[in-house]
Parts: sequence; structure tokens; C-alpha cells
Amino acid sequence: MATNKIQDGNVLDLTLAADVDSGGMVVQGKLVGIAETAGAIGDVVAVSVSGVYEVPKTSSIAFAVGDYAYAKADGTGVNATDTNAIAGKVVEAAGNPSDFVKILLGS
Repeated sequence: MATNKIQDGNVLDLTLAADVDSGGMVVQGKLVGIAETAGAIGDVVAVSVSGVYEVPKTSSIAFAVGDYAYAKADGTGVNATDTNAIAGKVVEAAGNPSDFVKILLGS
């Protein structure tokens, strides 16, 4: 193992900039992940940055497999606004209307 390796990087300990529930989206700049536990502003929580998760989406948007899903700046889910941080790629189509979509984080 390389002597400069810090960790695998699948789960990061991040200081929260906003309150979050367990399973909620954490958005910090272009870094997007899912909180393993609930926390308040200033708390350090484990945040998954890899894996497949079902996340809230803008109901009126349809996603196809392979589409990029972009994190809403407030961390409340994803949409198709490509000026936001990439949350991941869609792994199962989600139609209009629907409230959730499955994404592969960070891809």
C-alpha cells in the first residue's frame, strides 16, 4: 500500500454546512454525498460518496438510464440543471411525474 494513502474515500467525514437527516443529500461545492447519520450545522458526519442511492427529484423531470442528475444547491434532491454539482448518473429510468430516482453517486 502506498505510504501516502489516507483512506479508501467511499465515506468521508465532513463538517456540515446545513442540517441533514440520515439519508439526506450533502452538497459542499462540487462534492455531493449521502449522510450516514443525521447532524446539525457544524457537526462532523460520515458521508457516502459512492454507491447507488434513491434520492428525491423534481417530479416533472424525466430521467433516462445514464443521464446526469445534478444536486439541488439546498441538498433537497436532484434535477437536470447542469450548472449545479453532478450528484451522479441515473441507473434506473424515472418518469414524469415521479418523486425519486436511483443514481450512482459521483459518476
